[in-house]
Amino acid sequence: MFWNIAQKEFLSNILSLRFSVAFLLAFILMTLSAYVLTSDYEHQVEDYSARVMAKENWFAQYAHSNRMAPILRQTPKPPTVLSALFRGIPQDADVESFYQSPMPALFPLMDWLFIVGVVMSLLALIFSYDAICGEREDGTLSLTMSYPVSRSVVLLSKWTGGFLSLLMPFVTAWFAGLHIVNINPNIHLSGRDFGVLGLVFLVSLLYIAAFFALGILISTRTRSAVAAIMTSLFVWVIFALGIPNLSPYVAAQIYPTPSIAALEHKINAIYDEADRVKSNAWRELRAKGLKGAEFEKAGLEVVNRVNREVNEKVEKLKGDFQRKADRQTNIALYISCLSPFPVFMYAGTDLAGAGRYSEAHFNKAVGRYISSFWDYFNAKWKKLKSENPWLAGEDKLDLSDRPRFQYQEPSIRDRINATLLYIALLFLFNIIFFWAGYISFLRYDVR
Repeated sequence: MFWNIAQKEFLSNILSLRFSVAFLLAFILMTLSAYVLTSDYEHQVEDYSARVMAKENWFAQYAHSNRMAPILRQTPKPPTVLSALFRGIPQDADVESFYQSPMPALFPLMDWLFIVGVVMSLLALIFSYDAICGEREDGTLSLTMSYPVSRSVVLLSKWTGGFLSLLMPFVTAWFAGLHIVNINPNIHLSGRDFGVLGLVFLVSLLYIAAFFALGILISTRTRSAVAAIMTSLFVWVIFALGIPNLSPYVAAQIYPTPSIAALEHKINAIYDEADRVKSNAWRELRAKGLKGAEFEKAGLEVVNRVNREVNEKVEKLKGDFQRKADRQTNIALYISCLSPFPVFMYAGTDLAGAGRYSEAHFNKAVGRYISSFWDYFNAKWKKLKSENPWLAGEDKLDLSDRPRFQYQEPSIRDRINATLLYIALLFLFNIIFFWAGYISFLRYDVR
């Protein structure tokens, strides 16, 4: 009886208009997104190569010791091959790039995670909203329940048949889009890339299943298909738009953080005060009658002391601000996890190497590289200084043997460990929605 009901649910869905619409929508969006993002990936590779070349040219022409720090901090992140499918955290668009091409800033490219998170979740509700209440209106549900079959079997079979019918357009579109990427001569997917794609695919199925179970729950709580579809749309807006967008504002109310403008105002005040202290110190030294080398030596001691104090104060302010901002961000993240949509996006972007975990991993790699570079530079400077005591900070140095930045992406194991909590939450959403739907169906009046 289980497979009979599941087969009936499956056939009724694939023969309906919503299946055709879902198939076309998923196929067009995912294949078109794959085509556009592959072209965008090629531009990212060209831009990255240009940045690396510009950095090499700077070291070849302007390798001055007093200008190293800003150049090192501008270490670009190499684009991952999976960015041809998953864009992840968007880069902030500056004014210059906006005027050159405003379309990406106004209408960001739609990647596969966005399609699954927004489009497939809505399709899951459309496929499941009338699974129970629709058949009650048609009178077929009471007929089904007249057979010797338990309600748990009926609900599980309807979930199985409906979910399998929803997977057909999704799986077809997924592999069609993947084929477009795979035939591109400029993109070469490794075994690890295919492994990551498999993990993102499984997480996507888990996410779609959660919304399908939510649709079943709504169907068991309503008496008509019209009420069910309206409730489904309302719940989808709350989960897909409301909670993700409101969570930062709620976090700001729970744990307020000073603005960047306020931070910059305090830093500027520290620098202004330091300038006044330095000016007063120079005047006092002149008043004491110091001249020549003695005057310069005393003045430099004051300047170095004030600069150290300024740096300590500024670093303390920045550290306090960063800690508060991180705490507010974490609160917003916890609040957003009340919805399956942000949870899926966190898991998907981290698995694809385009999320917060990847950014933190890259920043740590840059930090290690900068530390190793300064170790190399200090040893190099000491050697050159011993050879040329008159060497100054504005003199060009030969740093052709310097260490180059080599970035290694997180391993699959590290990505899984970083997303275990999100995956567990998606499992929990599935269990809660299906269990609540089951309890509601046990009390549902099929007449």
